Amino acid sequence: MVRRVRFRFVSLGLMIGGASTGCSSTAISPAAGGVAPPTPPVAVAPVPPAHLDAPPGTGGPMPPPGNAEQAIRDQFAEAKRRDSIESYALFVARYPDHPLAEEAKRQIARLRRKSPAA
Repeated sequence: MVRRVRFRFVSLGLMIGGASTGCSSTAISPAAGGVAPPTPPVAVAPVPPAHLDAPPGTGGPMPPPGNAEQAIRDQFAEAKRRDSIESYALFVARYPDHPLAEEAKRQIARLRRKSPAA
């Protein structure tokens, strides 16, 4: 069985009418068993001016960068909270030149002395 579908473009919308019924694409009252009239087009919100400078296909300009030093200190605080060789070693691997890396290395040495030798 072949189904025929007729299309009619309405301002900003697309109305599909007459699917396998032989009806024309003109809207008919739903009470008469026809196709409901098209709904009015939905208003599209305007693009904020900040996004007009963005390259096409992007979500817009990037927000300003955060405080990198504070982010590093937060990660060291998390390593300190976990207080494990793995967490301090990860910090040292990520930030080998940061002054807190020396503190992390001292903490690794402390934990190795504290744990029994295998």
